[in-house]
Amino acid sequence: DLNFKALSINTGDVPNIKAHQSALGSSSGRASLKRTSSNAGAHYIIEGDDFEVASVDSFGVKDCDLLQLDIEGYEHEALIGAKQTIEASRPLIALELKGLGNKYGHTNQDTIELLRIWGYKQVARFGRDLIFKHQPKPRAVQFSNMPSTPPVAPDESCLLVGNGPSA
Repeated sequence: DLNFKALSINTGDVPNIKAHQSALGSSSGRASLKRTSSNAGAHYIIEGDDFEVASVDSFGVKDCDLLQLDIEGYEHEALIGAKQTIEASRPLIALELKGLGNKYGHTNQDTIELLRIWGYKQVARFGRDLIFKHQPKPRAVQFSNMPSTPPVAPDESCLLVGNGPSA
């Protein structure tokens, strides 16, 4: 396939890149490719048995700094299959979102909402490419003579400011 040959040529001398001729999805399986005659970069996944579909998590990546997906509408499915990797590494995530996920049952907003639930916020946009960064939860902060134990559970966020009850 022309796309895989181009990938192999462009990354062949880079020691920390291992090319795989498969699609990314939410889980392992098989699929086929709907080819477009005018643009080799616009091919997309359809039901079939021509090649492997793998999840990002199945590759066992231990430290991921950037997850960039431009996979013609299948970004949402690939993110679901990358959940463990994303939770472990909190990478910067770059997605091309141009409404093609609708054919797989996911709008752009569905994908943005999934990332928001996982603690990500959109920090930049370049045309149809959106960049998301993980936003750590704020921690409880104590000032002045506030009570020594914040009035929230350890996994909740709270900011206490001012004078609390005196001891």
